[in-house]
Amino acid sequence: MKTIFVPTDLSNHAHFALRYALQLSKSVMAKKIVYFHHNPQPIVTELPVLYRDDQEAINNEVKAEMEAIFHQYMEEVHIPEDFFEIEILISNYPTSPSSALLEAAEKHNSDVIVMGSHGQTGLRKFIFGSVTQEVLERGNIPVLVIPKEFEFKPIDRVAFEHHFAVHR
Repeated sequence: MKTIFVPTDLSNHAHFALRYALQLSKSVMAKKIVYFHHNPQPIVTELPVLYRDDQEAINNEVKAEMEAIFHQYMEEVHIPEDFFEIEILISNYPTSPSSALLEAAEKHNSDVIVMGSHGQTGLRKFIFGSVTQEVLERGNIPVLVIPKEFEFKPIDRVAFEHHFAVHR
């Protein structure tokens, strides 16, 4: 496993999923973690709500927050700074979070997506949708979903098998 893709909506539960991704990276000796946030520029009719400069300032603030959170959790799970490559991405494309997430994960040749699930049900799920559910249904990359109410337990070991197809 080379690349672990970790999307975030900056919620506490997404931070929890990041912690699992970092634990997983230690277990499988991952080479890279891509930490991703989708922050599209709102558009009303033909005029953007924010000026481009405002969007860049917001992105810089979000990226700084993501970096701080990432490094905080690296310290908590005792991972040295040079253990793997880190890429922090913010997407501004006016598309759905699941589409942006899947496109970025595929572009970075991710081996697994580690994400939290907010566990929306009923009317809330109908109105707001479920990004996790869409990623599971539409994606071609394995997904490790961390349920909202799950209590963190360190990963002791990981067993996986990789099959290679031979075409003749």
